[in-house]
Amino acid sequence: MEGAERKSDSFRDRETRTFRSVDHPGDQNVATVYGRNLVRPLGAVMIPVMLVGLAIVLRGVDPLPYVSWSFPLAFVIAGAWTSYSLRTTVVELRVTRNGAVALSVFEVSTRSS
Repeated sequence: MEGAERKSDSFRDRETRTFRSVDHPGDQNVATVYGRNLVRPLGAVMIPVMLVGLAIVLRGVDPLPYVSWSFPLAFVIAGAWTSYSLRTTVVELRVTRNGAVALSVFEVSTRSS
């Protein structure tokens, strides 16, 4: 019985337990975290833009009208995707006696800066 009591007491000794994901940003500030997470979405949205631009150039049509709206739109989509991902990806869980709190990448990186 004493062993069971000691195990429960070990949780009482520590008020808060923190569990971190492998994706936890650590001490990086929010600008660094955002920039590093923007690379993949930006690449994903730029591939179709580049392929359509190439097709337009190969047809002999002026690509400037297409490029003038597609590149900014691709950047906006990638930025929105990254912001959504950073705010919904849980990387830290804090457990206390009264409950638990799940923190996203954005919350962790803004807290540390």
